[in-house]
Amino acid sequence: MLQDTTDSSTKDSLIEALLTNDRFLVFVTDPFGKVIQSGAGVERLLGYTSDEICGKIFHALLCDPLEIKRRAVTLNREQGRFLEPGFDVVTNAAKTGETEEHVWTLIRKDTSRVPIQLTSRAYNSDGSTHGYVFIGRSANNLLVLKQQLSEMQTKLTVANAKLAALSVTDELTGLKNRQAYKENLEREFRRAIRHHTTMSVILVSIDHFKSYNEDFGTAAGDKGLKMFADALLKGTRSTDYLARYDGVVFAYILPETDREGAMIKANRIQDDLQNYGWANRQLTASLGVATLGSESPAVQGITSSSTLMDRALNALDKSQSLGGALVTHFDDPISGNIESTDQV
Repeated sequence: MLQDTTDSSTKDSLIEALLTNDRFLVFVTDPFGKVIQSGAGVERLLGYTSDEICGKIFHALLCDPLEIKRRAVTLNREQGRFLEPGFDVVTNAAKTGETEEHVWTLIRKDTSRVPIQLTSRAYNSDGSTHGYVFIGRSANNLLVLKQQLSEMQTKLTVANAKLAALSVTDELTGLKNRQAYKENLEREFRRAIRHHTTMSVILVSIDHFKSYNEDFGTAAGDKGLKMFADALLKGTRSTDYLARYDGVVFAYILPETDREGAMIKANRIQDDLQNYGWANRQLTASLGVATLGSESPAVQGITSSSTLMDRALNALDKSQSLGGALVTHFDDPISGNIESTDQV
């Protein structure tokens, strides 16, 4: 648009063509802002005839003074210099030979206001600036599109957040899922190692759930799983991390919790299950507990978070093998070692 390489006659022809096109708002001003030509679009969009607007100072007649002042403050802050709130603000970039684009609120003849995306450029001839050419179009559609885009971006952000939450959430119970548990366990394990603190894990497996499904049906079984998750949640502290680990197995991460604290928690879980108002029949659970002490992990024989989970699984197996409805810690004399299966 009116590039510097365009000769004077071509520029004049282009301006004349734009002046007769009522789809565009076109002004030509002198170097100080006085309108010397206006196009057909000015009357359509702003209500002023050419006779009414020519000879008037562009920014004084059409621009909102407060908007001019705010724009001056912005430009002064960005450019580190003082710019008077006047015509220089409207032609800031155009004065240096650049094309300036900005959405201005212009005042119509009837005093109503309309947002106009205005493009301005210095009008040069014979190597000197004779004034400025302004070409504009209504920005109403542009503002609507921007608002729609902003709303779409907001909806997309919300949708992505929901998808991210769903990716780490068990659909049936609403608890965190196995993948989320594994990621959090690794973080807590590394933190405990780094700060030489304790942590424990508890695995909770519903006893004899296959027979529960057989007796009452899968729909009742799903309801039972939800009730079981609810029973666990009722006694969960804000520092505990609870997830549905696999099928009928639920898992806790207990940061900064030693063996004694973990066993107290495990026995409270048993009490909560015992006192819960079950449908159909009472559900019981086997629990396996394992602890990372504050001493060196190598001394404890715990080389990774997987090792800690293996120990909890070993303790859980022992609780189940002894008939269920039992709490077993890996360090209990009745429990034994198993090889690491990298279950985490």
